[in-house]
Amino acid sequence: MGLKKYDEEEVKAKEEEIEAKLIQEDQDEEDEIIDEPLTEEVIEPDSDEAIVLDNIKNKINEERKKYLDYYNKQKLMRRISTIIIVLILIGAFAMVLCSDLMGGVGVYVGFPLAILAIIAAYVVSKISRNKLSNEAQKYMANLYSISNQYIFDGINLADYDFNISKQLEMSNFINCHFYKNIKNTRSRNFVSFLYKGYEFTACDLAASVIIKNKTSPMFLGKFYSYSFSKYQKEDGVITFQLKGKELSRPLDDIEDLKLQEETKKYVIYSNDDEYKKILKDSIIKNLCQFRIDNTLIDVIVSIRPSHIDIGIDYSDEFMNVPVESEFNIEDLKRAKRDFNKVINIIELINKN
Repeated sequence: MGLKKYDEEEVKAKEEEIEAKLIQEDQDEEDEIIDEPLTEEVIEPDSDEAIVLDNIKNKINEERKKYLDYYNKQKLMRRISTIIIVLILIGAFAMVLCSDLMGGVGVYVGFPLAILAIIAAYVVSKISRNKLSNEAQKYMANLYSISNQYIFDGINLADYDFNISKQLEMSNFINCHFYKNIKNTRSRNFVSFLYKGYEFTACDLAASVIIKNKTSPMFLGKFYSYSFSKYQKEDGVITFQLKGKELSRPLDDIEDLKLQEETKKYVIYSNDDEYKKILKDSIIKNLCQFRIDNTLIDVIVSIRPSHIDIGIDYSDEFMNVPVESEFNIEDLKRAKRDFNKVINIIELINKN
């Protein structure tokens, strides 16, 4: 066979074809990490656990009903007191109008009576609100105390502490490099304990920015923070987001970070080009096992020296405390499954 003459344009085209094929192969390898079906394995509870779950549901619904009954009672009392006060005000106003028929005393009786009625309305309303707020705190404390016992059961922990109203320091969330311009954070169900000798905190968290003088949440869900990480690069930051649907807010505190990876399902930013030594493919695969649906909006992860922070963004319905509707035990089971995944991911990150 004769030798073919060198054709520069043909060779260049062939090189471009090979390069494009290699890029596609790299992308296919990358997508293999997450292209497996993300069907969550749902293990049916055995008879003992089913009994435990049924008892939890009954206990929480008992507490919910107590609060709902108290709420309805307070609501009825406020309506009755409002009607009485309105009648007194009408009577006082009538006395003022008919003062001449009453020999001029209507004014002197009517005005003080109206003022007293207004003061009484304020006092009654304030007392009612305070009582209702206290009962709400008691109900939420009981709800979370019962549910936390189930969620954290089976974890080797020490020095467990639970505080319904303790607030997470805003800087703890800001330092994660998830979202910029965070102006307000509010938390509840604050839990802290020692896990393998290091502090672990968990809470329900809302982190918001200010838009047109109104708070707008960038994150609403469960936030987990572990104060130990084998990642020790000074000032190093690795952030990961499992992408969600339309309600998901893309990470934007990335000015000092580089886009390292992006696929249709996740994105990674870092100022460390050797981030793969920590955030390995096996960890990414596990992160992609979180099930994005109408309940779970997205998952965000921050890895820094001595810190691993994981946020699971849930729907409003999932995060709301049930009052008029019954407690959904499936939400509790979901919270426990997701927490177990968080623990597994922390273990994998620190496994070397």
